[in-house]
Amino acid sequence: MNTQITFDRLPEAVALLLRKVEGIEQRLDTTASQSKPEQDELLTIHGAAKFLDLQPATIYGKVHRKELPFLKRSQRVYFSKSDLMAYLRQGMQETGSEQAQRKEAEADAALCQAINQRKKR
Repeated sequence: MNTQITFDRLPEAVALLLRKVEGIEQRLDTTASQSKPEQDELLTIHGAAKFLDLQPATIYGKVHRKELPFLKRSQRVYFSKSDLMAYLRQGMQETGSEQAQRKEAEADAALCQAINQRKKR
């Protein structure tokens, strides 16, 4: 098709675009149906130790104190890699700007609460 689109050829151009969009949608649907959701990887004590860069004895201690999320089956302990990532993220430290934003939001909430309480009196 000519790249120059005139008013007279507009219906033809729109029809071509619709066919192309339908083809793209079909490809996307096919790709989506073929892809399988990723299954969470299970780790052993040694796998978790390697993943967390800790000694296996430390992992056993954390399991005993219930500090790490774990699964127990037939006297064996397993760890979900995604659960361990969530565990690591819980310990993430806020940056200075994040702390300032959080404190500002807390101050705003406290101020709004004080104003609302005064209005009720």
